[in-house]
Amino acid sequence: MLRRLGRRRSRSAGCSYREIARTPHRRSTRCGCNGEQVMDAKVAEEEGGSSSSALLRLKSRFTPRTRLALMFGFPALAIIALVVMMLTGGRHEETENAYVQAARVPVSTSVPGRIVQMRVHDNDTVRAGQVLFVLDQANPRADVAQFEAALASARARVASLQAEYRAQSAGVRAREEALSFARAELARARQLGAEGIAARQDVEAARHGEEQALAELSGARQSLAAALAGLGGSANLDVEEHPSVREVVARLERARLALSYTEVIALQDGVVTRVDQVQVGTFVNAGQTLFWLIAGAPWVEANFKENQIAHMRAGQRATIRIDSFGGRSFEARVASFSPGTGAVFSPLPAQNATGNWVKVVQRVPVRLSFVDPPPDLIFRAGLSAHARVDTHSDPDSLRGR
Repeated sequence: MLRRLGRRRSRSAGCSYREIARTPHRRSTRCGCNGEQVMDAKVAEEEGGSSSSALLRLKSRFTPRTRLALMFGFPALAIIALVVMMLTGGRHEETENAYVQAARVPVSTSVPGRIVQMRVHDNDTVRAGQVLFVLDQANPRADVAQFEAALASARARVASLQAEYRAQSAGVRAREEALSFARAELARARQLGAEGIAARQDVEAARHGEEQALAELSGARQSLAAALAGLGGSANLDVEEHPSVREVVARLERARLALSYTEVIALQDGVVTRVDQVQVGTFVNAGQTLFWLIAGAPWVEANFKENQIAHMRAGQRATIRIDSFGGRSFEARVASFSPGTGAVFSPLPAQNATGNWVKVVQRVPVRLSFVDPPPDLIFRAGLSAHARVDTHSDPDSLRGR
């Protein structure tokens, strides 16, 4: 009896979902349900209706024509993609291990000295022949003045030797004439002595005069030879061609070069960097690197794996993307290959003759040259790049481009 009473009460206290669905717009006082139960019924009905309408719309979209297109379209696209992969597979080799490079020219001096002027600053653009800095010129100028005076003295000395040679030559001619006269006197004295007209003493005096003239001629000839040797063995030698003059001229030219080296100039067009570490008053030695000049056309050094360069050749087409330019692509060509891997030329090369050897894929630096780079863009050294080489392009047909 108690169970039956409980069932009756539960039936009278609550209403079923079916009853609520039948009377959605009015509240049932018969079953005694509250407003929350009615709202739950409404939500359930709306959800069921929306799902069924969505299913109908989806079925209306997939018409027989659409289903046929999907049935044959996806396999066709897959076949096309497979053919493209077969035709282009292995054609392009690419790497992210690529960086922009530029020639770095060390700026140094040929003579030691103290810097008195700085004509450039860090990151300045310079032209070939532009003065970068100036060294103290006091000592080089003094050397130039000293050798200029030495050159004038050497020229005067050579001129004096030439005058002496001319005088010695005239003396030799005079001694030759005196010898000829003495010999003629000796012959006349002998003839007169044979005829008994001249005394024997006259003949002896004539013989002595002939011997004295011969001795004087010999001495004059020796003096002439000495004067000729002083002129370098040539009587007609120009003053500027004399060895002593040429020696002083060479020293003077060296002093003038040292003076010109005090103005250090740029040998190429480019951009100077690390200039701020050199200041006025710094004493520098000859050959000491002071800062750098970034010059010449930039290129890209792409470090490809050793198993990627089998079909690469110089002259093949390449594409370069620079990260700093938003991935913009630039046309390039394969210029050259390094004769060794990067590990070979490292300061501490790997020692492979050890017991714990592990094979590591090596990388070979490949130089890529830009083809007509935009003049408004600056390819700074060290920028990251992405390099891609078309190994199926003909190097011979692209070499002249």
